[in-house]
Amino acid sequence: MWVHVPSSKWSGPTIQHKPFEGDFAFGPESTSKEVYERLVVRPGVLDTVLGGGVGCVLAYGQTGSGKTYTISSLEEIISRDIFSAAESYASAHFPGSPTLPKDVFTIGISMYELLGNKATDLLDQESKGVDIAEDKVGHTVERQEPYSIGQFGGIQVSAKVVSVTNASELANMVATAASHRRTSATLKNETSSRSHVLSYLSCSSII
Repeated sequence: MWVHVPSSKWSGPTIQHKPFEGDFAFGPESTSKEVYERLVVRPGVLDTVLGGGVGCVLAYGQTGSGKTYTISSLEEIISRDIFSAAESYASAHFPGSPTLPKDVFTIGISMYELLGNKATDLLDQESKGVDIAEDKVGHTVERQEPYSIGQFGGIQVSAKVVSVTNASELANMVATAASHRRTSATLKNETSSRSHVLSYLSCSSII
């Protein structure tokens, strides 16, 4: 694929043409369900997470390219599917357990917004969070007040993890977090996201 990047030189504006290799591409006619099937279902992301691994879905691109729309749609589908996937996984991997398959996994969610050098917990608006920095050897350390926000970045990392017991509760948490995001109008979108959001689903097994 080719990416056309506006640039400038001493002689004036120009466009750089940069080639990139990709596994596949989705066209404008592709649906969110198709994206979900290709990026989440086929690679077995949910089974990987339920098995103790880590899965990540990341959207990166310019303003107005559809990142928030795509990720929000995937969040809705994952919210709907994660509990049935957890029950199916438990039935397949713990067939002799006295615990019912639907009760094997505990699901939790945290969501926080990154804007500039600040992070805000979208599920706990009253949280003050924790500011962190790195010491000289790269170890993460917690900074106690007083300190300079500018010096240490003011990054809040103590996002609240909310336990959810069904798909409806999870969908409500996602919707609540989305309502707390900061948006503003652009030429392409009246409610364009002005920040980045990290959504974290935790799946823990009692077996």
